[in-house]
Amino acid sequence: MHSTKKARRRVPGSAGAWSTPGRASAACGALASLLLVSSTARAQAGTEPHGPPPPPAAAGTTSPAPTSPLTAHVKKKDEGAVYPKQALDEGYDEPVIVTLTLTVDVTGAVTRAVVDAPVGHGFDEAAVAASQKLVFDPATRDGKPVAAMIRFQYHFAPPLAVLSGRVVKAGVERPRAGATVVVRDTGGN
Repeated sequence: MHSTKKARRRVPGSAGAWSTPGRASAACGALASLLLVSSTARAQAGTEPHGPPPPPAAAGTTSPAPTSPLTAHVKKKDEGAVYPKQALDEGYDEPVIVTLTLTVDVTGAVTRAVVDAPVGHGFDEAAVAASQKLVFDPATRDGKPVAAMIRFQYHFAPPLAVLSGRVVKAGVERPRAGATVVVRDTGGN
């Protein structure tokens, strides 16, 4: 009598995961399409592109792995994001990173932007609005443009503090010639 139970094997590099032969091709194809390629962008943003997952295979069949790797998007235009006025009005003046998942179509336009972990204080809205203005050379596979999803980060740095004004003589409101103003932080520096 033959057993109908399929043999299983350990999947290399998967921390003890098991796979059934025949499904390994489908798993590898799906995994290959989700690989992230990192790149550093101009001071305000960073991206990590990955392709869309393949459509699910019909029951009992395996889907072939992609014939060639996905070539990442190339950012052409990024106006950056402005530190939100709402955050400043609320007294929030810390550096913030907002990570988005963007869908970029075959023309390189952003068609959808989703904040991965909302931060609040107006940062999420500022990042989404700025991402809608991004322009990419689209990702390619086999030399043809393809739609894909990418990870993109906006790094918000609070604006520098500005001290402005004039030194006047008390009660007269006339500028005081030769006055010196010294500003120190709470540590006396």
